[in-house]
Amino acid sequence: MDRRRYLALCAAGVGSLAGCGTESQNAGTNTPTGTGPTTTSPSGELAPLNGTWREYQHDAGNTGAIDDPGPIHEPVEYWTRTTTAGAPATAPAAAAGTFVVVTRSGTLYARDAEDGRVLWSGSQRVNTDVAPVAMAETVVAAADQKLLGIGGQTGERRWTLPLEDPAVGLAVADGRVVVATESRIRAILLGEGTTAWRQPLDEPAVTPPGVGEDVVTVGLASGSVIAFAAQTGRRKWRASVGPEPTFAPALGHGNVYLGVGTRLVALAADGGDRQWQRQTDAPVAASPEVTLDAVYVTTLTDDAGPRTETPRSESTDTPTAVPTDTERFTAAVLSLAPADGSVEWRTGITETYNFTSGPPRQIPLVVADDDVVVGLGGPLHAYDATTGDRRWATDSGGVTPAVTDGVVSTGVTGLDLVDGSVRWRFGTTENVSPPAVVGNTVFVGSDDNYLYALAANTGAIRWSARTDGHIRTTPAVDEDTVYVGTMEGTLYAFDVSDGTERWTFDVGGQVQSPTLHGGTVYVGNFSPTLTAVDAADGTEAWRADVEQAGGTRFIALKTAADDAAVYTGANGDLRAFDVSDGSELWQVTSTEQRVVQSPPILVDGTVLVHMGSSLRAFDSAEGTEQWATPTGESNRPPVAREGTVYTSGDDTVYAFDASDGTGRWQTAVGGDLLLVIGDEMLYGIGYETGLLALDPSDGTISWTYDAPLTTPPAIADDYLFAGGESGTVYVLGPAPQ
Repeated sequence: MDRRRYLALCAAGVGSLAGCGTESQNAGTNTPTGTGPTTTSPSGELAPLNGTWREYQHDAGNTGAIDDPGPIHEPVEYWTRTTTAGAPATAPAAAAGTFVVVTRSGTLYARDAEDGRVLWSGSQRVNTDVAPVAMAETVVAAADQKLLGIGGQTGERRWTLPLEDPAVGLAVADGRVVVATESRIRAILLGEGTTAWRQPLDEPAVTPPGVGEDVVTVGLASGSVIAFAAQTGRRKWRASVGPEPTFAPALGHGNVYLGVGTRLVALAADGGDRQWQRQTDAPVAASPEVTLDAVYVTTLTDDAGPRTETPRSESTDTPTAVPTDTERFTAAVLSLAPADGSVEWRTGITETYNFTSGPPRQIPLVVADDDVVVGLGGPLHAYDATTGDRRWATDSGGVTPAVTDGVVSTGVTGLDLVDGSVRWRFGTTENVSPPAVVGNTVFVGSDDNYLYALAANTGAIRWSARTDGHIRTTPAVDEDTVYVGTMEGTLYAFDVSDGTERWTFDVGGQVQSPTLHGGTVYVGNFSPTLTAVDAADGTEAWRADVEQAGGTRFIALKTAADDAAVYTGANGDLRAFDVSDGSELWQVTSTEQRVVQSPPILVDGTVLVHMGSSLRAFDSAEGTEQWATPTGESNRPPVAREGTVYTSGDDTVYAFDASDGTGRWQTAVGGDLLLVIGDEMLYGIGYETGLLALDPSDGTISWTYDAPLTTPPAIADDYLFAGGESGTVYVLGPAPQ
């Protein structure tokens, strides 16, 4: 971990913002969540789109084909939107009932303190080594060499201010944000984004600033602290404190408090004279917290040796053994008298860490109401601010706590400040589902358990809806409802306009991408069953048990009104079921011993599926094999358009005549691809290859685009929409003329 990220995690200079601003409005889990920050295309904001990519591989037959052109020439990135998946990189900012978090991928997003719902998520990357700050309705974050002022409830960009060099840290007080860079310190009016004053520094700043009623201070590389008048920026004094400081100064009671090594030093705020210093038994591990009654500080010893029993145990029973690669560290919380630094109470803490991850680098704290909340690299402990008695201890999944509206959070978990009970919790994995694009809305699920509706032309979040698990399959969308399944086995129906939940259905196993036909939603799972659910009210129409290893993993649908069937299969088994009652129409089983199988697709009365080492075609009415051709193993579905089927296997893209399997061309591409096809181009995404566009007529590679894409794309008008690494949705389109 480098020094600047270390400082960001410390949240130094932010202080406790509990109670700042107005009361939050609890709009419910699935209400509209504002527009969020937006980015414009290279030639200005896109006109609204008219997408028709309604479900997995576009349609009920999984053909992966559409008449929209997509980008014909090498595209450019129009916007990206990262969902909230990802571990926090800094301390969250807390104000007005909102936690604002920066993830390790550089995404800035806001959660409602009450229930954890996503209020907005930004599209512009921000610095991961500078913690954001917030006061009232405004959030300030650093992005490259500029500051962004953002509406805390909506994510709307309010102002942008260029800086001379990158920010070291931020602090807020009295309607101003103070930014320290390596060469300058500047005060900015929070509401307007205009500079109130700025002053050069004699040497590089190494801490975030500390802000008081009359004084602004910052630590310098030489081991000094420099102070400026808060209102005018006039330089007031400079004082040496010894080694280079690590954490931001804290101000209160007419003093500047600063941790330096194993000392806490108090300097007079008006002149810099040393008032007192308190020697500690271990290095100071965070910026101090100052209240009306005390100065609180933490210390850390990270080499306390191996641990042979579980920490925090209050039982007299035999200690529980822990893994041999588990070490322990010790920390302490001290309450000091502001006037002379005398110790009012001290509480020792012992915790463990895994040898591979290492001990925490700091022990941040925040004071709210009558509690001192301490971050211990995962666990949070809360102590009575007056006595030092421990009130509760809960695993938070994060590092640095912040508090607002009676909730304490590190950005991953929301805990009740009173008793430490979990109000909400989200994972930090980084996957998004393949998107659906209908009209001017992109529907995409995430590992943060939310379904998002984004404006297709800007990326702005229209709403987000919470579910019970990860969403990794494509939503299906009809005129007024979006259907999506979770890895917990629940099928959800949400209103397309505002995300209101209409119904849920327990599928009984991890849900695959739903398929829509004739007012019914068909879903397969790993249980193994195939289920038909009434799209209007979520009641079960029928359920078919499928005795095959792996379950009914993939579904394709033939939509002819007189003999419509659902085709599903996995692991060398392909079956057809009547859509009216779920009765089995036919079954084909591979004779190969080891079978890798793709989702099936349906084209002009033929079911096409990779089964084993071949692409095979079956009559949809009877299940008789029409042709087969070797392609190598593949679990990726073929795509088909205008009499040609395209598929990927053995690092090659193939084109075959859909009627008889005659080969038309093949192109080596260096990896297996997820394919879709538009009116002009065949597109493929692969881990080894990035994004490729091939001429459908002869397989010539027209262009490549290097982007970390991980899902099959959706095509809408001239644009491609795809999920990528770090929970990001990418939109690529034609370069401006």
